[in-house]
Amino acid sequence: MTIIENCIEFWTSFVPDFPLQIRGAAAEQIAELERVMKRPLTGIYREFLERMGEDTGPLDLGLFDITPEYLIAERAYVLEKLPEGVELFACPVGDNEEDIFLIHSGQPDPEVVRHDDVPLTEDGFFDGAAAESVAGSLAELLCLPALNQYHSRLQPFQAVWSEKERHEDTLERCRRLAAIFGFEPYWFSSAQTFAAKRGSLVIVAKQAPGFLFSVGIAGDDQFDTGVVSRTFLRELDLKEFR
Repeated sequence: MTIIENCIEFWTSFVPDFPLQIRGAAAEQIAELERVMKRPLTGIYREFLERMGEDTGPLDLGLFDITPEYLIAERAYVLEKLPEGVELFACPVGDNEEDIFLIHSGQPDPEVVRHDDVPLTEDGFFDGAAAESVAGSLAELLCLPALNQYHSRLQPFQAVWSEKERHEDTLERCRRLAAIFGFEPYWFSSAQTFAAKRGSLVIVAKQAPGFLFSVGIAGDDQFDTGVVSRTFLRELDLKEFR
């Protein structure tokens, strides 16, 4: 299965008729997007548009539009100057958000970042350091909302923590601690996001470059959730997230 197929399957595990609620963009719109960009789309982005490029169904991406028609109408000047390895994924429908880009760096699943323009280095490459991270991968961006909406937020016992001061290795320490507890990572976990489960207990930990580590823990067993929360709180030197 492809990454997009896996995303659809994951959503379907929570919303059985998810495939019937989504709708792909018309082939003509996708072709026009390629014409404006002056190059073919990557396979994963093309498949996303073919399956969900017109309507993402219950997958809520916020105040953004991802349809080729809207991207062309609002951001033709951006599409025309995108460097290789960068694709415009979404642009805001309001005035207070930044455009969202897919950054391909040789991996099958691109990183997702945002910026109010196309930041370029002096030699014409995309300046990733100038952009703010949105998700470690497209799969994470598409799948994590389902886990949060249909599982974590419905659990009776929840806790959210963050580190007191930034340490570069906190997420990796979290992964090791979770493994000791027997958590199994979700397939869409990325370099900067770790989502894992043990029974009904779920943890979602994040540490984007330059940001504090944070972790959310949710489950239906008060004792189990409490033991894991207290251990993470102690071993990772965390505080309540506010």
